[in-house]
Amino acid sequence: PIVIPNCIGKYFKGIEALEKADFKKYEKFRNACRLYNLACIFHKYSPTAHIAYLTSAVEALGKVENKKFTPFVKENVQQLNQELLDFIYGKVRSGHFHSGEFPFMEYQVSLNNALQTDFFIAKKEFFEARQILRSAFINWIEVNIIKC
Repeated sequence: PIVIPNCIGKYFKGIEALEKADFKKYEKFRNACRLYNLACIFHKYSPTAHIAYLTSAVEALGKVENKKFTPFVKENVQQLNQELLDFIYGKVRSGHFHSGEFPFMEYQVSLNNALQTDFFIAKKEFFEARQILRSAFINWIEVNIIKC
């Protein structure tokens, strides 16, 4: 079943209020949401593309407040691993978009991943990266759009 959150009305009213109050900020928010949706589409096909697009979505959302990626994430997520944050932005996002890299091992085919520790490390980093990026996006929306 599809579950609709109780505050969905506040969410849509908050978006409408942002559009009326500051159309440029609204456009930046809308663009970030579009990138977020692309990230969701890529989730099924490529962990690297998923994280790269989530990173771009968070980076675009930071532009609403004229903040760069790292300061924006630090402001919106409580507990952070700086080394992982650097990996997300440098190796995943930049490496993927600028060099065609796939750090989450999509193209390292092995029939026995149980023997590859790199596979488990990459899987752990993927889930941690996803949690950080989604938290930054959602926490910003709660404070700035829904105003819980």
